[in-house]
Amino acid sequence: MKAKDLSYIAICTALIVVCSWLTIALPIMQFTLQVFAVAFCAYFLGVKRSVFSVLVFLLLGVVGLPVFSNFNSGYGAIVGPSGGFLIGFIPFVVIISSFELLAKGKIFLRIVGAAIAHLVLYVVGISWYVVLSVTSKGSEFFTVLTSFTVAMLPLYAIDIIKIVGAMFLASFLKKVLDRK
Repeated sequence: MKAKDLSYIAICTALIVVCSWLTIALPIMQFTLQVFAVAFCAYFLGVKRSVFSVLVFLLLGVVGLPVFSNFNSGYGAIVGPSGGFLIGFIPFVVIISSFELLAKGKIFLRIVGAAIAHLVLYVVGISWYVVLSVTSKGSEFFTVLTSFTVAMLPLYAIDIIKIVGAMFLASFLKKVLDRK
């Protein structure tokens, strides 16, 4: 890997960390810009480099640096209730980056890729949460799944906006950097 590649990976990893810390509070919920940053990395870096960026982010958190939302860190954050979303970032960036290569600038294919990646992220995250909730608390499967899914629906729509914004920002930056 070239120094330029490593620099881009480091910058995108730092972007994911900072966006994980940035919380936007709305009257009914709060959310971070983490999905925006991870999607941006996928669009900007491509498959291999975006996977490296996410893996470095996860590794930094596992070794104890407070890189996750709410300044969380450690192995417990990965194996905890929201850890599925963190792990889900790996297939998320692979799918977005792969569709970006296939799309060749076609907006429809880019959006289809984003939608599939986002769905996979939520399936991994919600499945992880449900399995942990059912096994650790003895809760009813459908009660946990239903309540968590209903709670996540507003965030799903917000994430779509963040992903589309990341797609356009990455496209713009690529054009600017290609001119130089």
